[in-house]
Parts: sequence; structure tokens; C-alpha cells
Amino acid sequence: MLEFIREKAKGMIAWAIIILIAVPFALWGINNYFTGDKGIVVAEVNGEKIPAVEFVRAYQRERQQLQQQLGDAFDEKVNDEQLRKQILAQLIEAKLIQQWTQDHHMAISDAQLAAVIQSAPIFLDDEGQFDHKKYEQLLANNGLTIAQFEQLQRQFLLEQQYLNLTLASSLATPMEVDQLVALQQQQRKAGWIEFDLKPYLARIKITDQQIADYYAAHKDEFVEPEKVVVDYVLLDKQRLAKSINPDEATLKQFYEENRDLYAEPEERRVRHILIRAQRGDKASEQAALAKIKQIRGELKQGKPFAELARQHSQDPGSAEVGGDLGYFEQGMMAPEFDKKVFSMQKGEISEPVQTDFGYHLILLEGIKPRRVLPYDKVKERVLQAYRQQQADKQYYDLLEKLNSIAYEQPDSLEPAAEAIGGKVETSKPFAKGQGTGLFANPKVNEAVFSDDVYNQHLNSPVVELGNDRAMVVRLNKLIPRRQLTLDEVKARIRTRLTQEQAVAQARADAEKVLEALRQGAEPESVVQPGMTWYAPKWVGRERPVAPAAIQAAIFKAPKPHDGKPSLQLIALPNGAPVILVIEAVRGATDKVPEIILKQLKLALRGLYGESEVAYRIAQLKKQADIEINDAYLTLK
Repeated sequence: MLEFIREKAKGMIAWAIIILIAVPFALWGINNYFTGDKGIVVAEVNGEKIPAVEFVRAYQRERQQLQQQLGDAFDEKVNDEQLRKQILAQLIEAKLIQQWTQDHHMAISDAQLAAVIQSAPIFLDDEGQFDHKKYEQLLANNGLTIAQFEQLQRQFLLEQQYLNLTLASSLATPMEVDQLVALQQQQRKAGWIEFDLKPYLARIKITDQQIADYYAAHKDEFVEPEKVVVDYVLLDKQRLAKSINPDEATLKQFYEENRDLYAEPEERRVRHILIRAQRGDKASEQAALAKIKQIRGELKQGKPFAELARQHSQDPGSAEVGGDLGYFEQGMMAPEFDKKVFSMQKGEISEPVQTDFGYHLILLEGIKPRRVLPYDKVKERVLQAYRQQQADKQYYDLLEKLNSIAYEQPDSLEPAAEAIGGKVETSKPFAKGQGTGLFANPKVNEAVFSDDVYNQHLNSPVVELGNDRAMVVRLNKLIPRRQLTLDEVKARIRTRLTQEQAVAQARADAEKVLEALRQGAEPESVVQPGMTWYAPKWVGRERPVAPAAIQAAIFKAPKPHDGKPSLQLIALPNGAPVILVIEAVRGATDKVPEIILKQLKLALRGLYGESEVAYRIAQLKKQADIEINDAYLTLK
């Protein structure tokens, strides 16, 4: 219950922030949207220009968000060219929608705009009222005037209106929902014969002549590509932080200047009783409210709260422990619940409180006040925070030095290493596109095999690996491509041939068994050592009872017909054969709850709506005159 409420609260807050802040910023950038450089244009859509500054802002913001999400894996997982193409496509789509809304005289009234902004949680004060000063300050912090933000928000709402028109027109008929339910809830009575490869592998004997013949016929598969060994200088913010060793006085001063970092927020412990109700359903709400009032009456008569919680609460997570939710800090619960808890006095029992889950009675049992932890208890955290702060300050100065000296003295890495207090390190051999660790990064691999490094034997430019690491590389040694000898690959070939022959023999035996089953033999009668018969059982899509490959194949296999089981031979990922025996197919054995049907209907409508939106935008693109300037691929 506690975790569910917490997730709900976070989701609502995140929605408000995304709608009112993140989405407009991501689409149009900040500040320079109105005043940026008009000289460079990345695209024209029906004669309207998309300026470079608009593209760069959107690109940089998306890039920063991905770097935060992926960390060190960013460079490995994100292709810069694809990211740029994606951002430009989004800007072009936004421009097309803007033009469509203008052509169809769509508008957002001042009242609509005000209602959306003034109801956004991010702009509300502690009492839930719109705070104009907070509004101004937040926009100023993001480089926006009120007029600029409201113009962006108005355009964003217009685009949402366009999308909602399409989504609202999508329908899911009862027949389509029924078909989806039938598919999702379908069950199949399936058994299977699984062949174990181990006995086959044990019987296979591969001769030296077979290995030699295979080697001769597949020599091209056994070539070691050209490899390089490189020297490099790595600037690593985490390494830098570990090298910073402040004295006790410096740490204590840092602690005093940043005491708020080491404060534990106020926490409150509550018990609650929940009677569930579906919000918006008057009958459900009235019944739940009546029940919760009855329970409150029993509390007034002196009955213990915990006892009534065990007896009546419909929260399975806390009812068994007397409704105890433990201690939590402000902002972790659903808004109505949270607001009430942090306005109560210790020992107080609340009036009924409604949330999306139903009606609650809340007993405030304890309060842990906010407190700043003493220095001795957080000394290690203080040290890490101080090191990180100092490393942040030093990192970019050292990065500039590394870049300058590696460029100015391109024939050696030693001066660059000395300038940043580092050392020259040497990689293990690796081939193009096959490095590991730092050298698995596409940007590093590209730098290593660039003309400057690979052919001219010069230092590379600085290669930045996210926000915390950067390196310069230099060729140390080139190891030519070579043919691997038979002795080097003998074991590999033996394993490959053994596996192939074992799979082939098992497959041949499986086909014989399959034919016997088709002739009417019972599975139990054909099973031999090395085979396992799993007797038929009812299998559902949502409740796997078999390995993933078998489970998936069961629902892809043909249905049984004419009273005979459906038989199918499949192979597991390791090549082992499996014979499926599908005896029967049936629909759901229990009535599907109404809430599930509603969810499926919404899901279908969503899928249809998304497809319709994609189609309409594709049509807008098809009819539009779009010109793209390839400069967007290199803009910084």
C-alpha cells in the first residue's frame, strides 16, 4: 500500500512537470527561441524556417537527459547521428502540426491557458494555491520570461489538442475487445517431449582428419584481424576525487557551510484503515464513506485502532499489522493522504480522507522531527561530497590542459600526462570495432583508427566519455592480420562439429518419434532414454509453466482438429529438439473482471489512436514541402 501510494504521487507530480516544463523546453529550447541566430537554418517546412538555435537547444537538452539516464553507457548506446535525425524529425513534426492548427483556426483561450498553468502542482504553494512569485522565479531560473513561457505553453496545448482530436476518434468495438480477451485468456492443454543433447554429445567422436578437412574448407573463418596496441592518458573525475585528501579542519568547515545536506527530514508514523471505493462512482463512494464513518464511531467508543484495522481495512499490505505504515517523510504518499498526515497532532485520529484508493481513517502515532546529523556520523559523506566538489572544479581546467598540450605536442603523450598529474597507460591488443572496456566505446574506437592516430602516428584530440571522463590516445604498436593455425583452432572446431552432429542425430530421432505419434502412438510408448515426456497440462499466456521458447511455441502451434492433437517439432536455442503435443484449446475459465475489460478497451483505443496519429503525421509530411540542411549533423 505504502509503495503503491508513493508511486502514484510521484507519477502525478512527474506528469505536471513534463507537461508544463520538460516538453516545451525539449521541443523549443530556452531563451534563444525568440532571440537566437536566424542566419543558419536546419530545415524549411512549407516555407517556414527551423533555425539552428532551435535544433541545438533541443539536441543538447535531449543529449543531457540521456547522459543522466545512461551514465557511462551513453557513448556505447547512443548513436549521435541517429539522435540528431530523431530531434530534427520531432521539430519538423511539431512545425507541421503548428501549421495544421493555424490552417484550421484552432486556438487556446486565455482562460484555458490560465487554468492549466494555475493548476500545475509545480507552481502551487504549501496550501495548494497558485504562487505567482514561485511561477516567476521558476521561469527566470530557466531563462524564460512569462510571455515566452506562455507562448510556448499555448503552442504545446494546441499540439495536444490536435493529437487529442485524433485519439478521441479512435474506437474499440465490443467484438474487437472480445477477440482480444479471447486471445489473451486462451489456454492450451499441452505436453511435450524434450530431447537431451548430452547423450548425443557423449557418443560423437570427431577425428583429426575431420577437423583438418573442416579447417581447410573454412580457413576464412579462422583469421585473426589486424590489432593495435595504444597508449592513452585518461582524465577521470572519480580518480581525481579519490586523490583529494583534505585535512580535518577543511572538512569541518565544509560541513558547517553545507549543514542542510546532512539533515534528516521530519518523518511521521501512522496507522490507517482503508475502505476501497472507485473514485467517480457515486454508489461506491457513498458505501465506502458510510462504512468508514461507522468505523470512526466505533473508535469514539474506545475500540483500539489496530484491532479495527485488522478487522475492517481493505489494504492487504497493512491490515494484518493493524494498519501500520511505519515512518515516512513528506511527499511520499498520495497528496490528500500526505497533506492530512503532516497537518495532524500526535495521537489525533483524522476525519475520513478520500484518495484514489478509497476512504481512509488515519491515526498519527509518532513524529521524528527534522534534525541535522552530527559531523562524526556523516564524516565519510562529508569527505565524499568535498572531494566531488573539488574534483568538479578541477576537472574542466585539467581537461583544457589535456586538450591543449596533446595538440601542441602531438608526438608524445608524456607532456599531456604530466600536465594533469596522470600517467601514460597502455591497452591490450584489440581489433577495429572489437575493443573492450574504454575501447569498446565507438568514439574511442573511431579516434584510434582515425588518419591522425592510425596513419600519421599523432596524438588524438580529446575524446570525452560522458561528463566524468576524457582521454587522448596514441598508436603504440600495429599487429598485422594473420591466419590462425590448425593447432590454435583445433579445440574450437572439435566443439563445433560435435555440436552440429549431435543436433543432427537428435533431430533425426525426433522426426522418427514425431512420425510414430502421427500414426497414433501414445507419447509414453515412444519415449526412450535421453528423452523426457512432460504430461499435458493447461497452459495460460500469463502463467508460464514451461521454458520461454516452449511456452511461446505452444501458442504459435496450430490448434488440434478432428479430435486429434496438434503435433509440432521445434528446436531450443541450443539446437535440442522438442516435440509439442497440443491436445485442446479453451477460453477463459473465469469471468474476466470488468476493470480488466475496461483496461483492454483503453489499450486497444490507445493503439488505434497512436496508429492514426502516425498515419496523419505521415500524410502531413507527404503533402509538405520539406527541405533539410545537412548542417544539423555537425552543429554544436
